[in-house]
Amino acid sequence: MRLGSSLQVYQYVLAVEPMAFWDAHRVQAIIKTKRREMETTLGPFVCSGQSIYTLSPLETSCKFETMFKNEKQEIHVDNKSVVTVSMSNPD
Repeated sequence: MRLGSSLQVYQYVLAVEPMAFWDAHRVQAIIKTKRREMETTLGPFVCSGQSIYTLSPLETSCKFETMFKNEKQEIHVDNKSVVTVSMSNPD
């Protein structure tokens, strides 16, 4: 597959509250409960560790509220934490 000569990806800090310690499996399960709403707001995205990667920049920070195992959870994506990653296709 060829995507073109260059691609920009935007990396943001991902936070899930309340969480005493980071548990990647739990975070993925929590995000799964709000994936459709998150994709509507953020566009296509991928989570890795405590980061979320999108193909378009965010104008505002986002907060998504959900229930997971009868506990209220909040997913935060802070637009001020952006890191732009540029990738180019070597020809």
